Amino acid sequence: MLRTMSLDSFVPEDQPAKLRLIGQGAKVLNPALNPDSIDAAPSDAENIEALKGSAENLRKVAGDAKGPARWRRGGLPTRCRSLPTPIRPRET
Repeated sequence: MLRTMSLDSFVPEDQPAKLRLIGQGAKVLNPALNPDSIDAAPSDAENIEALKGSAENLRKVAGDAKGPARWRRGGLPTRCRSLPTPIRPRET
């Protein structure tokens, strides 16, 4: 017989050190993965305002639009400015 194996053969020798590292990581990640409270979802109006703000920031960054994306000028930012007030009911 060349060798014998038991359940202990599958446990690495440095298992306690690895388990300590996993425990430390769990302490750091647990609050992010399982928060005590969760903020309410933004309303449609808040989402629209955020999209309009993002579109405005993109417009500012684009400047005079002489780069490769110049063909998009007036696309998304213009459409975001004209988004209607939401009329669909909020999901509960």
